[in-house]
Amino acid sequence: MQIAVDFTDFNESEGVDGMLYDRRAYDVDSGEEVDATQGGVRRETADGVLLDLPTARFTLATGSTTADGEILGNISSSVMVDGTLEDYESGSYYGIIGGDLDTGGEVVGVLVMTSDDPRYDGVTAQETGGFILYREAP
Repeated sequence: MQIAVDFTDFNESEGVDGMLYDRRAYDVDSGEEVDATQGGVRRETADGVLLDLPTARFTLATGSTTADGEILGNISSSVMVDGTLEDYESGSYYGIIGGDLDTGGEVVGVLVMTSDDPRYDGVTAQETGGFILYREAP
């Protein structure tokens, strides 16, 4: 995950930019990794369609920061299906920025996204995750 925060713009405009990448999914019963496509292009194998886990991007127009160090907004991703870009998943992120910017700092938070699982008809998937990002001193 990567986040950039505009510390000179603590309002509800484009104060937060970020992305969630190199994602992985695991089977809830076996703990085994699920085959997935991460490149943003839906793929099929002999066994069927692979799970999509493309890079999810923070939606800039709704991202916000506050003087108290809180960030929140929307996060979403898209996939290419038969040459057409389609919305795939969407949700929200919430976080807190802490520490001294002169010596580093960190961002902690959670995100929740939902999507239609491309492997099955009528199945909605939800991704809920926590994150901790560290910033080294400049």
